[in-house]
Amino acid sequence: MAKSNTNTTTTNLAVENEAKKPTESMLGSVVWTIIAIIGLFIVAKANPLFFQSVTDDEKEMMQAGQMAPKQEGRIPQYWQAYKEQKDELDIDERKKSRYGWPYYIADQLTQELKKKTTQKEVLLVPPGRMFFGGDSVKQAQYGGVVPEPSVFYYYTGTKIVQKDCKNNCAAQWYVNATPQGFTIEKLNNKQQQDSVINSWSSVVADKY
Repeated sequence: MAKSNTNTTTTNLAVENEAKKPTESMLGSVVWTIIAIIGLFIVAKANPLFFQSVTDDEKEMMQAGQMAPKQEGRIPQYWQAYKEQKDELDIDERKKSRYGWPYYIADQLTQELKKKTTQKEVLLVPPGRMFFGGDSVKQAQYGGVVPEPSVFYYYTGTKIVQKDCKNNCAAQWYVNATPQGFTIEKLNNKQQQDSVINSWSSVVADKY
């Protein structure tokens, strides 16, 4: 009989412990929610601009010079980016949207290089303005800067060198760029590479 009472007591304790778990879990969630709200309140007090939003009307007024520039805060920026990206889950498209022209041109050049060779070879890339015929206004409108070698490699895994390269500058291919498009051409030796770079000297290059 005593054994039966012991089993009953053990069962009751187990049931009580199981009943406590959802309550403890809910209490923990409430506590963390309160902590998060307090944290956001502190951030908002310390940096009010963090949450500052800019309406479409205000953007139009700023463009027309009818009001002073107003900086949009990080939170509204992130929210706007989320709304734009949530329906487009393709990684490549999201990168193009986020990084703009630098990623776009790096990706295009890499795709064309892969059509020429399956090897991990180095590409000689011209100044950004070569793609716009030296038109700095058009280049600025598109954010037309060719990313520097480390960024280019980060985007695509392709190694590039540029005309002001000082060390380890040997390339096997180069980009023949015009405002109408570009082609990837073979470099057979260092003399040809130097000749190509010299042909670019007439283009006043902005910082890559």
